[in-house]
Amino acid sequence: MNEQDTIAKASTNGKSSHISNRKGKERKWKELSADPLAEGFDSHAAEYVVGKSPVTWATLEVGQLFSRSKTGKNLYVKLNDARAVSLDTRQAIEFRPTIRQTQQVWLVTSFNSITAKSPDF
Repeated sequence: MNEQDTIAKASTNGKSSHISNRKGKERKWKELSADPLAEGFDSHAAEYVVGKSPVTWATLEVGQLFSRSKTGKNLYVKLNDARAVSLDTRQAIEFRPTIRQTQQVWLVTSFNSITAKSPDF
């Protein structure tokens, strides 16, 4: 490679930029999947309390813990207005704009992670 070739290369290691234009493209939302741990669950040493009445998804703040079921067995954390991730299965879920104002979730009101035990190696 001579000096001229190295000067002509872009700053992306010689690869062209792959920036796509999303203008005019409508977002396709996936349907909300069933909660995989709504009935059965793995027990953990951490203790937490779920509220007795549900709240709407839109009222949650980013970073708050919640459960999609009344039993409160599968915990999620809200990432932004549309996404959350399960703490148990690491599965991400998305809430469509049409259900954000009506989707009911149960807020974790108290969480004690001090009781969680690390695995013995």
